[in-house]
Amino acid sequence: MLLVPAANGKALATQAGRDSLPCPDLELLAEWLTGEFNNFAQHEEDVYSREKLGKEIPPHVHIHCIFAPITIPGVNGRVFHVQQSDGQDLQKVFRQRLYIFTWNALQQVVELRIYKYPDDGVCINLHKQPDRW
Repeated sequence: MLLVPAANGKALATQAGRDSLPCPDLELLAEWLTGEFNNFAQHEEDVYSREKLGKEIPPHVHIHCIFAPITIPGVNGRVFHVQQSDGQDLQKVFRQRLYIFTWNALQQVVELRIYKYPDDGVCINLHKQPDRW
């Protein structure tokens, strides 16, 4: 089980969900995750270290991630369409997932369930097409 500290000192965990009662940590986590992110600085630092400092390390691949909140009727918790692309060409999408965060009141943890789409090709930019959820 992966545990990460939560805002109130409890834990964020990945395991099967049991309860979806409101939780301030879950709301804060959803707020922090919403948006677009990339690792450009990490990638460029690696390239610089390799080229200018002669370090023999392969650079991290430059990636771009979208964490878009979506609503799926009948699904409790906070749901995200997650899309990862090549940082140099955002049209080159290489991974898409459905993340569902729920609050487990029994264990006092935020749980994350990650689902793979049956056909990634038809889910590109799904977050921009709410009629398809």
